[in-house]
Amino acid sequence: MINVRTAISQHLLPLMDNEYKIFVLGSYGDGEKQYLETVQEILRDEYRNRCSSRARVFLMDDVPGDDIWINLGIKFRLLADISDSIVGVAENDQGGFMFEQGIIATHEDYVRKTHLLKRQYASKKEEHSHYSAMQASGLFDELRADNRLFEWSDTQGLAASTIAAFERIEKGD
Repeated sequence: MINVRTAISQHLLPLMDNEYKIFVLGSYGDGEKQYLETVQEILRDEYRNRCSSRARVFLMDDVPGDDIWINLGIKFRLLADISDSIVGVAENDQGGFMFEQGIIATHEDYVRKTHLLKRQYASKKEEHSHYSAMQASGLFDELRADNRLFEWSDTQGLAASTIAAFERIEKGD
C-alpha cells in the first residue's frame, strides 16, 4: 500500500509535467469503458499528429492509488483541478460518471473546461429513459449552448465527435 506522499510524487507530479492534460471521464460499466479508451486513443493521436506541445490524455484509473484518496470524489477533484480539459463520455444516468457530472455542473471552473460526448438515442422517449432531468436540463443544455456538447450514436459517430471536441479544445474553447 502506498501513502499520499508517494502517490503525489509518483503519479500526480509526473502528470503535471505535461504541457497539456486531458482527463477522459465516463462509466466503467460493462461495455462502456471501451468507449473511454477509444476517445483516449483518438485524442492522443490527434495531439501527436497536430500539436507540438506535450499532452497527456488519461483516464481516472490510469492514476493508481484508489486506496489512499479516501474516496473517488477526492481523486476526481485532484485530477480535474490539474487538467486543462475534461472530456466526458455520457451514455446514460447510471454509474459513477453521474456523480462526477454533478460535481462538474456545480463548479464553474470544471464546466468551462468540459467537453461532453453524449450518446444520442433513436427517439426522444428512448433518450428520456437513458438520461435524468438533471443531465438533460442542466449540464447538457449548458454545454450545448457553449458548443461543447457533441452527440454520437455509434462508434463512427463517437470518433467524429471526439475529433470535433479536440478541434474545439485546440482552439482554446
